[in-house]
Amino acid sequence: MAFKTNLVVDKADELFISQQHLWSATHLDVARLFTPISTLGVFYIIQATMKLITQVGGQYAIKVSYSKDKELIFVKRVNNFGQVEEDVYETAHLEILPPRQRSGVKDLSSQDADGLWRITCLNSQRNIILYNNDAFWNRKLKAPFLQSFLNLWDKSYYGYNRKEQEEHDRKWREEVFNSINQEALPSK
Repeated sequence: MAFKTNLVVDKADELFISQQHLWSATHLDVARLFTPISTLGVFYIIQATMKLITQVGGQYAIKVSYSKDKELIFVKRVNNFGQVEEDVYETAHLEILPPRQRSGVKDLSSQDADGLWRITCLNSQRNIILYNNDAFWNRKLKAPFLQSFLNLWDKSYYGYNRKEQEEHDRKWREEVFNSINQEALPSK
């Protein structure tokens, strides 16, 4: 056994040379529970560590496929115990969430050739992590697939051209001016 403990037979207590106090600090394992409890504790620590690594690192999708009408997505991934499991998601609930700060778009991993896409299910709050490398994709389906999950992104994340920027600034100034005028008007 991996742990030093009392022998299984009662004769071990009789062979113990020192004075016996069955509930002293040196002799607490009278019920001989140290080995099973410590073994369970080690297995729990291993399982909790594996779960933490998976949550921090994420579970990468090994296969993603559509249903015939493209309403459902079937995602296969390897779980904590090395078994392949399949999850089903509705495409209406999936979204690639934009970063909190717009200046961080250029630093996203998805912008790299070998980066990662993190698609979030807004219903179950689970993530699907996909590789960006073209070797893992059907080239005909990659662009429409990813474009269908960019509904929360607007042009301000990846840039306006000059005319669009001027129009955006003009609309913003009008909104600010109107809101200031509404606050300045006395209430009736």
